[in-house]
Amino acid sequence: MPIGRPPQASSAAKSRGDLVVIGDSISDAAFFKTLGGKPDQMWWAKLGRKTRTTPRVYAERGSGYTRPGKCVTTTIGQRIGRKAMATRMNKAKIVVIAAGVNDYRKCVFRADGTYYLAPTSGEEVEEAISAAFDELDAAVTYEAKVIITAPYGSRPELKQYRERLVRSLRAHSEEHGFQYVDTAHGTLWGKSKSRDRIHPTAKGMQRLYRDIYMKSNLRKRFR
Repeated sequence: MPIGRPPQASSAAKSRGDLVVIGDSISDAAFFKTLGGKPDQMWWAKLGRKTRTTPRVYAERGSGYTRPGKCVTTTIGQRIGRKAMATRMNKAKIVVIAAGVNDYRKCVFRADGTYYLAPTSGEEVEEAISAAFDELDAAVTYEAKVIITAPYGSRPELKQYRERLVRSLRAHSEEHGFQYVDTAHGTLWGKSKSRDRIHPTAKGMQRLYRDIYMKSNLRKRFR
């Protein structure tokens, strides 16, 4: 989605400023549409209306801190590091990085340009998150509210990767003064998730919005 074009107006009232979202397929309105959803049901659309901010969404399916989207686009850190993105975040009122579910595997490229997916190590995840947060720290102003979250389904085989990711995000968020909001446990579970046990239903989008708003201090700063 091109920089500067909001995916939808957050409210009829005058916008307080931008809500910048960087994420994966869980934040991708086009992908949600394939599941039967509508753009105004997206978690960030609801958050924009509640906080009277204008969503600017940069979501790439399959991407993460260690992994470019579908192994051909960009990682979270690469998106943050773009000059135009840094300019956008520098003026934003709220910045939300919502990613991590794809970081249990990385892209490994062969000499002929093809690739396969392999498990990531804890060290690789740590390094990628640390580098991304350094870029983020340099881009945002002290006035912006920065929220880190990792929407995660309940697939049992991914539990060890989920917990590893959460530990790293918590630690690095604290180090940089960002607020970590947990959406990796319970938010997209039960009827809130689709059949793949990863992506949210409309109910899941509502719960994701609710948890990000209620568990952070947004409800104090943006009533």
